[in-house]
Amino acid sequence: MAARIGEEVTTDFRSQLRDVTAERHRILDGRMGGIDLSTPCGRATFQEIHDIANARVLAACDGQAAEATDYVRRAAPVTRGAGSDRPAPADRPIHPDAVAYVMLGSQLGLAFLRKSVPEALRTGILAREPEIAAWRSFLARIVATPPEGELRDRILADSTRVFDIFLDATDQILSAHHLRTE
Repeated sequence: MAARIGEEVTTDFRSQLRDVTAERHRILDGRMGGIDLSTPCGRATFQEIHDIANARVLAACDGQAAEATDYVRRAAPVTRGAGSDRPAPADRPIHPDAVAYVMLGSQLGLAFLRKSVPEALRTGILAREPEIAAWRSFLARIVATPPEGELRDRILADSTRVFDIFLDATDQILSAHHLRTE
């Protein structure tokens, strides 16, 4: 059994990140999976969710996202002002490693989804190629120097906060479009 926040470490850090975020990831995938990317409306809804969530994540991490910093900052011009009406509540900035794990890891899922959309219709988030080198660099770093103690617990908790930002944006937009999929 994998360690949870505050428990003794019994698995590698990447597995811990995956385990602690698994339920939120499953819920998010279920909600987003109900969006029909074959239609202009579906693609626009999908993009709007990402615009809002990316802006909130950028604000919540103060623009610091470890190996994902360039990726997150490149999203800023597209999302400037998006979601500012509902900022992510935070008593402290989200740890850069939590952002890197979720944002770089999500690119792999996006790469899979892109394949379902004809190339000529891939815009915005669906047009971006995954930054595999950044993902591999992040993974190599957390294997070589995994965080311990309170830092480990913070990164695990903050990873769930990133998913919560995406879940909130998804619920906001799907509710507005009456496309709730759960």
